[in-house]
Amino acid sequence: MDTSILKDHKFISYFTSKFRLFLSTNSPSASNPSLLWETSKAYARRLIISYTASKRCKNIEQQVLLENRLRISEKEYVKKPTAAKLKEITAIRSTLDPLLTKKAGEKLGFAKQRLFEHGDKPGRYLANLTKKKGLSNHWVDCRWDRNPCIIRSFYFQFAIKNKKIKK
Repeated sequence: MDTSILKDHKFISYFTSKFRLFLSTNSPSASNPSLLWETSKAYARRLIISYTASKRCKNIEQQVLLENRLRISEKEYVKKPTAAKLKEITAIRSTLDPLLTKKAGEKLGFAKQRLFEHGDKPGRYLANLTKKKGLSNHWVDCRWDRNPCIIRSFYFQFAIKNKKIKK
């Protein structure tokens, strides 16, 4: 859960009004207090999820709108550069910057969370990363000053066992 919504005054007023309505409707008919408690938790979760989803959608709409306006303004500026158009472009960029910064922060937090979750299993996490990047698990020919034939013969025996090379 994003705890920053608790600082949002719009969310607090939205949540209290909806939750009071829920309690006034369901409290008299509730026969069991534990049932009322469980349903109120579920209703609170629904309110939080719906509010954050609508807020996220509004932010995405605003970002797309600003990006389109920026693209159009930049094309017009390339055709006919004026100081007013440059001022408009900087204003759009300054409005767009906090949205992109917040989005980048969320992605960075998600990446840190994934790394933390898989931190005790580095082999599995790194294996998944290499799969996603499409890297193959093959050996590169290593050459050492002492006895490189042993390494090459091991590699060829490994390749023959895995049917990468025919005998």
